[in-house]
Amino acid sequence: MTRHRGSKPSRSARRALLIAACGLALTSAPAAASGGLFVSPTGIDVRVRPGTSLPPIVVRNDSKRTLLIDVAAAPARQDLSGLPVFDLSEPSVRAGRRVLRVSPRRLRLAPGRHASVGMIAGRPPTRGQVGVYAVVAFTARQLQKSDTEGAVVAPTIRLTSNLLLRYPGRVRRDGRATALRVEQGAKRTLRFFARIRSDGNVHVRPPARLTVTSAKGRHVVRRAFRSENVLPGFARELPTDVTKLLPAGDYHARLDTRVGRRRSAREIDFTLVGPNELPTPELRIESLQTPQPDAGEDFDVALDLHNAGTGPIAPAGALTLTRTGQEGELSRIPLRPSKLAAGERRRLSIGLDGVPAGSYTLTARFAEGPRVLAERTVVFEPGTRPSLLDRVMDWLAGNVPLMLTAFAALLLIVVTSMLAYIRKLRRSVLPGH
Repeated sequence: MTRHRGSKPSRSARRALLIAACGLALTSAPAAASGGLFVSPTGIDVRVRPGTSLPPIVVRNDSKRTLLIDVAAAPARQDLSGLPVFDLSEPSVRAGRRVLRVSPRRLRLAPGRHASVGMIAGRPPTRGQVGVYAVVAFTARQLQKSDTEGAVVAPTIRLTSNLLLRYPGRVRRDGRATALRVEQGAKRTLRFFARIRSDGNVHVRPPARLTVTSAKGRHVVRRAFRSENVLPGFARELPTDVTKLLPAGDYHARLDTRVGRRRSAREIDFTLVGPNELPTPELRIESLQTPQPDAGEDFDVALDLHNAGTGPIAPAGALTLTRTGQEGELSRIPLRPSKLAAGERRRLSIGLDGVPAGSYTLTARFAEGPRVLAERTVVFEPGTRPSLLDRVMDWLAGNVPLMLTAFAALLLIVVTSMLAYIRKLRRSVLPGH
């Protein structure tokens, strides 16, 4: 078993490590990947100075094959869900090394073995910066044996441990509520999201409360939002679920929070169409016309939409044209129809440029972020444009009754004219008859 340790910490650093370890025991849980990689702890929140040794991170191989693990630190940002946003590009990894020195940077772990990764805090990126945020990423490759080619590298597995480092300096906690929204949850649950931004210089865990009032002014819900870390310069959405069944009607919701000494609030109105049921749109593509153009001929496509839900929707999507069985779009037309009311149907007509003969796939797709709302696909093959003679013959073949009628009428006219001419000729030759 291989163990790796950082440099011996000072007395003040050991005290900081003890405090951090106690906190981690209560708030941090290990992380495991399906491929057999185990990392603990997944989060470290600690006060540091340049040169401070941090609590080590334990990495364990629970798979049945040897793992090659690359370890790298990188600066981290935060998205609305609270997840860290980072990349492992060379500039980012260099910046991470200045903030945090990890050792070792590469591990080879046999099945069932584990190792400790030591970390030493560097200097903050900017002078006087109090809060520094980074991730330590563990990228593992599983070695597999092959009878013909030796070792084969399997797909990578990646886990991270998040670091919240607080350097000496004047702490300024500040922030505000920026938005409040509600969406439909599972099993007739209403999920509210409080969006809170941190404007200070260190991460905060702001308390936030939700109050829902009925149309008659009666308070029907009072709940606290889950308190989570918000990094400075970023906003995060804190959720809370309302399981109490509220009848159909109009409601008013209010978010109250305090970050540092600043209090702020946000309010929204919402309507329920049933017990804990928000007006929910349901976009459907009822039909996508299969085009039948000639090769090289511009054509139009009809797309029928239907909002089968209980709320309005302003859908956004695209119509894409590709060669069947091939990647790469030949054409992409944005689709942004105006808002569809509940139950409304609408037909869109989209014009496309002509394409050569071949097999093509036409796809209409509407999405909301990563969630697909509606999608429909058709395959078509443009025909070869016939010659002039072929078009004339096709026209004649398709108009046989009309041609027969016209021929009979012309023949009748000719026969009648000939008979009249013959009678006139006989009278002029034989005046007595």
